[in-house]
Amino acid sequence: MRMIGHIQGESNAKLFSDYLYVQGIENQVESDEEPRWALWIHSEDQIDTAKKLLAEFESNPSDPRYRQGAEAAERQRVLDDKAEQEARKRMIDGREAVVRAQIPSIAPLTLLFIVISVLVSLISSFGDKTSTINNLFLSAHSPDPSSVVSRLLSMREVLQGQVWRVFTPIFIHFGFIHLVFNMLWLKDLGSVIEKRESTGTLAILVLSIAGLSNVAQFLLHGPSFGGMSGVVYGLLGYIWIRGKFDPFSGYFVPPSTLVFMGLWFFACVLGIISNVANTVHAVGLLSGMAWGYISAKQR
Repeated sequence: MRMIGHIQGESNAKLFSDYLYVQGIENQVESDEEPRWALWIHSEDQIDTAKKLLAEFESNPSDPRYRQGAEAAERQRVLDDKAEQEARKRMIDGREAVVRAQIPSIAPLTLLFIVISVLVSLISSFGDKTSTINNLFLSAHSPDPSSVVSRLLSMREVLQGQVWRVFTPIFIHFGFIHLVFNMLWLKDLGSVIEKRESTGTLAILVLSIAGLSNVAQFLLHGPSFGGMSGVVYGLLGYIWIRGKFDPFSGYFVPPSTLVFMGLWFFACVLGIISNVANTVHAVGLLSGMAWGYISAKQR
């Protein structure tokens, strides 16, 4: 963008700016030192044409064509605004179509996670029959609050070799809606990652997110929790940040999805939705975002 000269008076400056706009020359005028207004041209290719038109305007600013140009500019801006809005709508619709196209039939590992979650829910009557799922909770003991080390040592079963307990709380669900909500998100997010990258990548992501979020929840609040939602938030965070910092990854999360999941997150934190393992959500989301950022930068 380059300044090509000055025009005396605000009304003349805006009049000539509108005239250039109708001629297809993008420009802007700025107050310099009253009553002078600086004229800036956006495209270097149009500098010479704009200078010629400016010289003509200065020689006869009262020419009726400039007034007509201002009226035409007003109509043109309305049309351009409508065209821009339509273009944005097409872009958003197209991106959402890409996201829908990304979601294939359920990928194998994703399907396995869903089947296990459903079976555990049915066997335990959605957590009512705790005796059937005791070995899936991270621990049967509450953490010792005296120190961080003591809290970690409270995971006695894990330290004795039952390492699966770090991950298996993700398969426990305490209600039909809880299960369905998590499985629908897992189906979409997990299948996208598994198909676009690999089953191994999804496995590592799920295990890492589950392990970090489950241990954090246990250390802060004890062992009585379960659900896939921490993993879901982690996978969402991974896809969101990976797509943001690695445009060639093919990942994209629609803004409406981010808004919805953000509102749900804070509704849980504020207690509007009760009995929720908020630490699992927060740590899951942050760990997924961190993994997405690191993956994007390595790419």
